Amino acid sequence: MSKQNIFYILETDTTDPGSEKSGEYFFEHAYNHLNSVLDTDREGIIEALREWTGKRTEFETMQAVDLAAKLGLVELIPEISKLGDEIRAGKIFYKYYTEWTEKALEKLNKEKQ
Repeated sequence: MSKQNIFYILETDTTDPGSEKSGEYFFEHAYNHLNSVLDTDREGIIEALREWTGKRTEFETMQAVDLAAKLGLVELIPEISKLGDEIRAGKIFYKYYTEWTEKALEKLNKEKQ
């Protein structure tokens, strides 16, 4: 698989009618799909979530943060840290989103040890 295949999975989950109503619904479906290919396409998942983190759109960016944390993708710590810094500085999003980045970083840093 590849980053493009991972984007296909995410796009399929995004267009699911349940996802339009609930971010939690999307998250659970995306997590289950990505977790099922984590062992065979970790790099593709990392690349896709890195791109979503860099989009700086609330839905994709914050879903990528949560997915990275739950999947244990320690490779995304620098991107999530930078995102948290930008949120704290008031450059993007509402400041309460720093709670998401801090929780994700706490979990990922524990995994890294």
